Amino acid sequence: MAHASDALPIADGSYMRSANACEQFRKGELDSIEFSVSKAGHAYEVPEVGCVVASVRKLRINRYAVEADCLETGNPFQRSFILDVEGEQTIRIDGEQLTACNAKPPTAKLSQGTDLPGITIVPANRESGRNAETPTAPSPTRLIRQWQAANENCRGGSGDDPQTEKACNARDALSRQLEAAKWCYGKKGQSSYQYKWHRCGKGSIHF
Repeated sequence: MAHASDALPIADGSYMRSANACEQFRKGELDSIEFSVSKAGHAYEVPEVGCVVASVRKLRINRYAVEADCLETGNPFQRSFILDVEGEQTIRIDGEQLTACNAKPPTAKLSQGTDLPGITIVPANRESGRNAETPTAPSPTRLIRQWQAANENCRGGSGDDPQTEKACNARDALSRQLEAAKWCYGKKGQSSYQYKWHRCGKGSIHF
C-alpha cells in the first residue's frame, strides 16, 4: 500500500484558472478564489466550502488521491479529488489546470506599507497631497482582497516566522479598517468556514 500523508504536496496560497484570473481577483473583478491552500497544506478552501485534508495518497509520479473532511453551511461531508502537480506554478484538480497566484518574483523589502508581496496595505490615517483617488479611503472590495491574502499567509505560516507575524498584523489592521467602514465578518449560526465580509446587519458578527 502506498504511503499516505495528511498534507497537500503543494505550496500554500491561491490557485486560479490562469495568471490573468489571478490578476482579475487582485483587482477585485472576481469574487472568489477557485482553490486556496493553507496551514502548510493541511487545509484548503473552494468557493463556499472549507476542508481539512484527511489523506493524500501517491498514485504515481506527481499524481495524488486526496480525501478531505469538509464543511458547507455548517454541514460536514467528505470530498475527494485527484491532484496532479505539474510544476511549482501549475497543478490540476480532477484534470482542471490551475495556476499559483503567488508565483512571482519577490517584491521590494517588506515595510509597514507593504506587509505582503504584491499586497499594499494602506494605513487608515495615511494622508496624500493629491485629492484625486486618495489612498486614505481604499474601497471595501480592495480591503477584503488584501485581508484574504493576509489571512492566508497568517494561517498558513509558522508561529515563529517574522513574515507570518507581519501577515497576521496586516490582517488585523485591515480588519479594523473594514470594521470602521461598517463591514462585519460572518453571521450568527454560520460555521467559521462560511464567514465572509459583508455589510453589517442583524445577526452580523464583528471580527
